[in-house]
Amino acid sequence: MVFISVFLTAQNKQEYYVEIKPGNDLGTIQKTTKNDGAITITSNNSAFSNFLNAKQLYHFDKAFPGAVSDLLRRTYLLILEENEAFTDFMLRSEVKDIIMLEKPMLGSTYPNDYIEMLDENLPNTAMELIKAPLAWTITKGDPNILVGVVDTKFDLSHEDLQGQIVMDLNDGNSSIYHGTGFASMVAAKTNNGRGMASIGYNTKMVTADNYGNAARVWEFHKFLESRL
Repeated sequence: MVFISVFLTAQNKQEYYVEIKPGNDLGTIQKTTKNDGAITITSNNSAFSNFLNAKQLYHFDKAFPGAVSDLLRRTYLLILEENEAFTDFMLRSEVKDIIMLEKPMLGSTYPNDYIEMLDENLPNTAMELIKAPLAWTITKGDPNILVGVVDTKFDLSHEDLQGQIVMDLNDGNSSIYHGTGFASMVAAKTNNGRGMASIGYNTKMVTADNYGNAARVWEFHKFLESRL
């Protein structure tokens, strides 16, 4: 009888943003996962796909799939094995730029709800883009500083918004909860182990429904002015 022992060691990985030049649409990225967790891809550009597949590749797809900006639509999130060469990307005719991302160090400036996709352990691309953790080393906001948000309806019972909205001038006519999502990006509860991290971190909000009457909106503005 022959015994075969296989030891799988965790690979250290490094994330990058890759900006593809205009006119080099890669189309839909198809992925195949190998036994070691690495992937191979296919795209509209077979030469570029072969270039990537020659590396120890773990992820390659659009970093901001819902973006409107042409630049962001051409930006891809790339994850390679840590020691894999990346400077040769700049030799490719399809690539305009490649930027190494700082590895998340989930310590004092990285809240426990910062990771955007826990199932793939991917970085929060939006927060990484604006360097939010770097800003949080300077300030995490102040609950006495209020941000005014005018949008559609706000769900005050949402687990990430409870206690974050100190005043809500919502007339209740809107059934659209777009305001909830927007308010969460502004000042959702951060480092609470659930939901999402917000740019405002400790900041509080005053909200108003933009479908409300003019008197309510005027009251909203006067309240904010009184806090200046």
